[in-house]
Amino acid sequence: MVEAEEEKPTLIENPRFAKPFELLTKLYGTPKYYEIDATTLMAIYMPIMFGMMLGDIGYGLNILILAFLMKKFLKGPSWQALSNIAIICGITSIIFGAIYFEFFGPFHQGGHHAKHFLWPLIESLGLEHAKPLIDRT
Repeated sequence: MVEAEEEKPTLIENPRFAKPFELLTKLYGTPKYYEIDATTLMAIYMPIMFGMMLGDIGYGLNILILAFLMKKFLKGPSWQALSNIAIICGITSIIFGAIYFEFFGPFHQGGHHAKHFLWPLIESLGLEHAKPLIDRT
């Protein structure tokens, strides 16, 4: 009679900055003893990719505000981890929004600057000739 091999326990140890992302790793399933724990890689690349895809200062601020509200009112450990992830992603969205020069949409729209609702503020700050660092259009 052959006994089934007993599954070895898995200890997940990650750097402090990656701790909130353990929540996402566990959603996929705890890595087995012999597998690589991708939490640290996820903690590095997920916020960058999120910021690149949703690079907008306005949306980033909304995410940041909602994340801080979550952090204040939802006290469970999973909610705290999720709010920390949302804070990081909101910040990267703001950073990429500044790079793309977008606030609820692009400031520059093919030479039709007056279409953006913040154009009077942009002109008053002397930024009407500013260009995005990376133009996604």
